[in-house]
Amino acid sequence: MQIRPHILIFGAGAVGGYMGGRLIQGMHHAIRDDSAAPPAHIALLGRARMKTVLQSSGLRLTHYNAPPVQIPPSQIDVFDDIAACPAPDVICLCVKSQDTQLAAEQIKQTGWDVPIISWQNGVGNVDVLRRVLPDSEVIPAMVPFNITSPQPGQFHCGTGGALHMGRSDHPHVKRFRAMMEAAGEPVMAVQDIENYQWGKLVINLNNALNTLMGGSLRAGFMDRHYRHALALSWEEALGIVTTSGAAPKFFNGMEPQKFMGLLRWPTFIFAPIFSRIIKMDAAARSSMLDDLEAGKQSEIDFLQGAIIKLAAKNGQTASINEALYGAVRAAFEAGESPKLAGREVWGVVEEG
Repeated sequence: MQIRPHILIFGAGAVGGYMGGRLIQGMHHAIRDDSAAPPAHIALLGRARMKTVLQSSGLRLTHYNAPPVQIPPSQIDVFDDIAACPAPDVICLCVKSQDTQLAAEQIKQTGWDVPIISWQNGVGNVDVLRRVLPDSEVIPAMVPFNITSPQPGQFHCGTGGALHMGRSDHPHVKRFRAMMEAAGEPVMAVQDIENYQWGKLVINLNNALNTLMGGSLRAGFMDRHYRHALALSWEEALGIVTTSGAAPKFFNGMEPQKFMGLLRWPTFIFAPIFSRIIKMDAAARSSMLDDLEAGKQSEIDFLQGAIIKLAAKNGQTASINEALYGAVRAAFEAGESPKLAGREVWGVVEEG
């Protein structure tokens, strides 16, 4: 008998909207292809304004290497109140790290005891979830690709990579993985997911530099001063993280030290190699820059902030990432990106 789980996407922002949209897209393709019953029920939980947009205009998925997909409102089950959601069999948690505690408490109030897959940046979310929800299976996971929301209801994937998550034998979790893969999103189940999360955290330190520059990710990578600043930020972070016993993995298969060496090469050498190993379109940018322009809170405390705290715990210093942390905090206080040139981003790092 086929398992047809109720899957709740908790946090219908950029990552949650894209992931939910891919599941809905794949599910309706399956129905059209073999006239079968729906393989699952997909529900999205988001803010009231997102509910309004999705119920009126639907959901649009765009991709750097695939045609756009429009999902009509009739195919979207979206809520803005967790109490109104049907009881799920699996929760995909996609809220920002600063909202993890609140989300965990809301789940606890429902009484649901179901697997929770944490598709979040940073490395501390799983600990929060397990502390608040000790009876639930909490599965760490990592989203490698960049998702932005250029306009309400649109979710754009600007880079490549396969989803990674910890292993689970729960039948509903296995069914979720199968559905994601059927929708064209490979999911790698790995034993050492924490090392992939640390690798993603180190890579996401670039979000701060992108926010200070105020443009596309590609524009930053094509600037040699910007790349040198990023390499120093990564080197400092890797030294701190490895001292704690973790072994960060970069999910594109390249060893961190080799990739940082590549960042220091002249642009005319770097550019063609980068284009071969990293799939990224011209529109890709960091979610931190999106948050700044939307007037939202920054995740900097869970990126550079996490490195700074870990350094203090290890008896080390993180002066480079402290400088970037301070510059980003200043940008959020001002409400806009300072739009620094690559040389000026390098200057921020040099001050550290």
